[in-house]
Amino acid sequence: MINHRWLGIIAVSLAIGCQTPDRLGRLPALAVPRSPTPPVIDGNLGDECWQRAAVIPSLLPAYQHTVPPQPTTVRVLWDAKNLYFSFDCVDADVFCTGTKRHDDALYEEDVCEVFIDGFGDGRQFIEIQVNPAGVNLDLMYLFTKAAEYTPEMRFTPQLCDTDRWKFLEWDLPGLRTAARRTATGWSAELAIPAPPIMKRLGRTDFFSTTIRANFVRYDWAGKELQQQSWSTVLLGNPHNSPARMGHLHLKD
Repeated sequence: MINHRWLGIIAVSLAIGCQTPDRLGRLPALAVPRSPTPPVIDGNLGDECWQRAAVIPSLLPAYQHTVPPQPTTVRVLWDAKNLYFSFDCVDADVFCTGTKRHDDALYEEDVCEVFIDGFGDGRQFIEIQVNPAGVNLDLMYLFTKAAEYTPEMRFTPQLCDTDRWKFLEWDLPGLRTAARRTATGWSAELAIPAPPIMKRLGRTDFFSTTIRANFVRYDWAGKELQQQSWSTVLLGNPHNSPARMGHLHLKD
């Protein structure tokens, strides 16, 4: 039987591939193991399961951004209920005033961000942020027509003006985040439940499949933004670049 969902996504991916400038780099991919034991979401990365996680040893600076980023390590696990992410951020000067609250503009200070598109076509995806104090932001993006991109694979301003719907008032049920200071900077952990990510597939659980994602860190070193990400995007535009999301292959 022909899987029309995947035919559509393949067609979109091929079209995107034809437009993507080589200077942005290829989309990354990561094989993610299933964890029999979930991590405790407390900001401490000492749980044994993180030793078996898929590892992204470093993130890349934003496109056309020359400031060398401080090191960041991302780890990824999954089970039927959640995706699990950890960030280990080397940071000589953590910028976090402690005044931010849930759904505030956390990106104005140091923050780690996760973008996830379970269906893979850029029409609906979620963004989760967590700062060094463990405060989070969760929101959903929905687009009412097919994506239109600039040559740098950013949504066109016209599309954002007319067909981008940003639901900051939405809260992701069951989301858990935590963070803590470390000897070398700070660390964060996230557990992101399956239902809102897998809804368009008619599922409420994760299974062995492929989903789209990107990981971003904003570091305000010396009050100058150092943006880094798993898949390179324009400075200040990770939320406008779902076509640049990499591929997470969830493996049993």
